[in-house]
Amino acid sequence: MSKIDKMSILGVRSFGVEDKDKQLIAFFSPLTVLVGPNGAGKTVRKLSNGS
Repeated sequence: MSKIDKMSILGVRSFGVEDKDKQLIAFFSPLTVLVGPNGAGKTVRKLSNGS
């Protein structure tokens, strides 16, 4: 079975282009839920993995 362990985001929407702005998101099994206010980057996280 394939799975995504972690994802790094840099230079998309509200995330800056410099290395200090990079966000690393670790996914946990069996469930990962992304929750946050409007404009927090939830869609960016979904789109950045190719979905």
